[in-house]
Amino acid sequence: MTTVLLLLLQVTAVLAAALLGVRLASGARAAVRHLILASAFGVVLILPLATLVSPPIFMEIPTLPPRAADPVVAAPVAPPPVEVEPQRPVPSPAMGMTAPPAGSISSGMRLFLVWAVVSMAFLVPVGASLLHLQSIRRRGRPWPEGTARVNDLLKAAGMRQPLVLLHDGIAGPITSGILHPVIILPCSAVNWSQGHVTNALVHELEHVRRRDWPVHLVSRTVCALYWFHPLAWIAWRALRLEAERACDDAVLAQEDAATYAEQLLELARNLAHKSAPGLPMASGSDLSTRIRSVLDNMRQRGRVGKVMITGIVLAAVVALATLAPLRVSEDPEIRMYRAADLLAKRTDADSLAAAGLLNSHKHPEQALRLIAQASLMAPDRADLVWLHIQLCEAVASCDPEPLEILLRILDEQNGAGWFGALARASESGDEAARSAALAAIARAGRVDIYWTTLIARLSPPVASTKELSLFEAETGVVGALAAAAIPALGDVSRACTGERLMREDVLEVCRGVAQSLLNGDTVIIESIGASIAKRAWPEDSPEWVAADEARRTWDNGSGFGGSTEKWMRANAREFLDLFEQHRREQDVQHAVLVAIGRNPNPSAPNRNDPRQIHAP
Repeated sequence: MTTVLLLLLQVTAVLAAALLGVRLASGARAAVRHLILASAFGVVLILPLATLVSPPIFMEIPTLPPRAADPVVAAPVAPPPVEVEPQRPVPSPAMGMTAPPAGSISSGMRLFLVWAVVSMAFLVPVGASLLHLQSIRRRGRPWPEGTARVNDLLKAAGMRQPLVLLHDGIAGPITSGILHPVIILPCSAVNWSQGHVTNALVHELEHVRRRDWPVHLVSRTVCALYWFHPLAWIAWRALRLEAERACDDAVLAQEDAATYAEQLLELARNLAHKSAPGLPMASGSDLSTRIRSVLDNMRQRGRVGKVMITGIVLAAVVALATLAPLRVSEDPEIRMYRAADLLAKRTDADSLAAAGLLNSHKHPEQALRLIAQASLMAPDRADLVWLHIQLCEAVASCDPEPLEILLRILDEQNGAGWFGALARASESGDEAARSAALAAIARAGRVDIYWTTLIARLSPPVASTKELSLFEAETGVVGALAAAAIPALGDVSRACTGERLMREDVLEVCRGVAQSLLNGDTVIIESIGASIAKRAWPEDSPEWVAADEARRTWDNGSGFGGSTEKWMRANAREFLDLFEQHRREQDVQHAVLVAIGRNPNPSAPNRNDPRQIHAP
C-alpha cells in the first residue's frame, strides 16, 4: 500500500508541476503549453512500468525509536567470536509476519478491485468512441475536391497525405487515426466557401502533423486509470484546449482572425446538440477561451522550436529517471515478508530456499516444506542439504539424521555433517557418541556451513522481488543464516573446555577439532576454533600463535565496521561478487578491507604490552 501511495504522490507531483508550468507559460505559444502537458501524461503513463524495472533507491522514513521490549532488527556481516556457548540472537521480525487467513480478501485487494472496475467503466466510452469513429470511416465517402486542396497544402510539408472523407453523421470537421489518419468533414462542407474549407483542412492537418490523436488517446487512458485524481482531469481538459489553440494558430498564419472566429462560432452552434468523436474543430465548452485567444493580436503564435522541444522532453526524461527508482523504506518486517511470499510462488531451487530461510523463525513448518522442495530440485547441492538440516531441527516431527548422512556423502571432508550427532549425544549424555562425533569432526579437516555459497545464491532472488535493495537482501540473508547456524556451535565449544581437556585422548581430539574449525568458512567458526586451540595448546607454541593470529586478524577487521558497511552498501554488486569468488567469509572480509584502503593484516603484538595479549 505504501508503494501505491508513493506512486500517487509522484503522479500528483508530475501533474502539478505540468499545470504550474502551463500557468507560468501563459504568454508563450499554445504549442509549448501543449507539449508540457503531453510530456507530463507520458511520464504518468510510463512511471508505473518504469518503477517495476528500475533498480530501487529506498528513501528512509524517520520513525520513533523502538520501545525497550521491541526486537532489534540487525544483520551483521560477521558475528563476533565467542568462547562460550553462543546464544541464539534475537531473530529479525522480518522472518515471521503472520500470513492473512486463507480465502480472505485484504483491504488492499478490495481497493484494487474497486479501482479496476471504475477504470474499466471510464474506458468504456473511449472504446465506444473508437468504434463510432471506425464506423464513420467505413461509411464516409471520399471527397476529391477536398483531397485536391489537401495536396496543395501538403506540397511543402513533407507529410503523408491523409484521406479526406465526407459523412452526414457529423456536424463539424474531425480527425482520427494514427498510422493512417483521416480528415472527416460534414457533407455540408461541399457548400462551404473556399476559405472556410481551407481553414478546416489547415486546422485538421495541423492535428495530424502534431499527432494529437494518439496523444489524446494516451491522455484519456491515463485519466481512466487515475479516475479519482482531479489533477488528471484538469490537465486533460487543458491539453485538449491547448491542442485546439495550437491548430488555430496554424490557421491564423493565413486567415483573418475575425473571419476565423466567426467560423468557429458557427461550427460550435452546429455541434451544440451533437456529440463529436475524435478531435472536433470546435466545441462549445472551450469556445469563449479559444475565440479570445484568436482575437488577441498580442499573443505569441507558431510551432515549438527544436530547442524548446529538447528542453521539455529532457525535463520529462529526467523526472521519470528520478522518480521511477524511488521506494519508501517500509518496516523491514513487511518488506521481507512480501519478498518471502513472492519467492514461495516461484519454481527454482534458490528462490524456494530463500523463501524458506526468511520464514524459518515464525513459520518453521512452511519453511521446512519450501527448503524440502528446493532440495528435491537440486539433490546434489550440499549447501541446500545443510540448510535443510537446520530448518529440520526446528520442527519436532522432522528427523535430521538422514539429511546429515546425505551431507556427509556429498561433502565427506566437512565436519558440519556431524554437528547434529554431537548435539544429540551431548543432550543425552552419551559420552561414547559424543567422542565419536568429535573425532569425526577432527578427521574432516574443515567445517563449512556454505556461508558464501548461500549468500551468493539466495541474495539475488530476494533482491529480484524489488521489495529490498541488493544490499538489504544480502544483509537479510546473512542475518537469517546466522540465526540458523550459531546455535549448533555451542555444543562443539563446550565439548572442548574445562576438565575434559585434562584427558589426553580428549585433548588430542580437540586439537583436531580446533584445526577443522580454523579451516572453517566463517569468522565465527574460525574464532571458536582459535579459542579451542588456545586452550588445547601451550602458550607460545606454533599452534597457539597461529590461533592468536587468527583472532587478531578478525579483531583488526572488525575495527573498521563503519567503513566496511559504507563500502558494502555503495558496492552491493561487487560485494556479492566477492561471495561468488571465495569459499570463506574471511577472504571476503580481507578483500573488503583492501577495497576500503585498510591493512587486512594486523601487526604482531607487543609481548611486553599486556593489552595486546589475548587470553586463552
